[in-house]
Amino acid sequence: MNCDNDIEYYRRREAAARGLAAQAGNPAISRVHLEMAEEYARRVGQAECSTPRAAAAR
Repeated sequence: MNCDNDIEYYRRREAAARGLAAQAGNPAISRVHLEMAEEYARRVGQAECSTPRAAAAR
Protein backbone atom coordinates (compact mmCIF):
# COMPACT_ATOMS: atom_id res chain seq x y z
CA MET A 1 0.00 0.00 0.00
CA ASN A 2 1.39 3.41 -0.84
CA CYS A 3 0.75 6.54 1.21
CA ASP A 4 -2.12 7.77 -1.00
CA ASN A 5 -3.81 4.39 -0.65
CA ASP A 6 -3.28 4.51 3.12
CA ILE A 7 -4.92 7.93 3.33
CA GLU A 8 -7.93 6.84 1.28
CA TYR A 9 -8.25 3.64 3.31
CA TYR A 10 -8.19 5.54 6.60
CA ARG A 11 -10.72 8.07 5.31
CA ARG A 12 -13.09 5.29 4.24
CA ARG A 13 -12.69 3.53 7.58
CA GLU A 14 -13.28 6.79 9.47
CA ALA A 15 -16.50 7.44 7.55
CA ALA A 16 -17.66 3.86 8.08
CA ALA A 17 -16.96 4.04 11.82
CA ARG A 18 -18.86 7.32 12.11
CA GLY A 19 -21.79 5.78 10.23
CA LEU A 20 -21.81 2.77 12.52
CA ALA A 21 -21.68 5.08 15.55
CA ALA A 22 -24.72 6.95 14.28
CA GLN A 23 -26.63 3.70 13.74
CA ALA A 24 -25.69 2.06 17.04
CA GLY A 25 -28.59 1.75 19.42
CA ASN A 26 -26.29 1.44 22.41
CA PRO A 27 -24.37 4.54 23.56
CA ALA A 28 -21.38 2.43 24.64
CA ILE A 29 -21.14 0.85 21.18
CA SER A 30 -21.51 4.28 19.58
CA ARG A 31 -18.60 5.57 21.70
CA VAL A 32 -16.39 2.68 20.61
CA HIS A 33 -17.08 3.42 16.95
CA LEU A 34 -16.41 7.13 17.50
CA GLU A 35 -13.11 6.31 19.19
CA MET A 36 -12.18 4.17 16.20
CA ALA A 37 -13.16 7.00 13.85
CA GLU A 38 -10.93 9.41 15.77
CA GLU A 39 -8.02 6.99 15.50
CA TYR A 40 -8.51 6.72 11.74
CA ALA A 41 -8.67 10.53 11.51
CA ARG A 42 -5.40 10.75 13.45
CA ARG A 43 -3.79 8.31 11.05
CA VAL A 44 -4.99 10.36 8.07
CA GLY A 45 -3.31 13.40 9.58
CA GLN A 46 -0.09 11.50 10.16
CA ALA A 47 -0.06 10.07 6.64
CA GLU A 48 -0.76 13.47 5.09
CA CYS A 49 2.07 15.09 7.06
CA SER A 50 4.53 12.43 5.96
CA THR A 51 3.81 12.67 2.21
CA PRO A 52 6.22 14.67 0.04
CA ARG A 53 3.25 16.55 -1.45
CA ALA A 54 2.14 17.73 1.99
CA ALA A 55 5.66 18.84 2.86
CA ALA A 56 5.99 20.73 -0.44
CA ALA A 57 2.68 22.53 0.13
CA ARG A 58 3.90 24.04 3.42
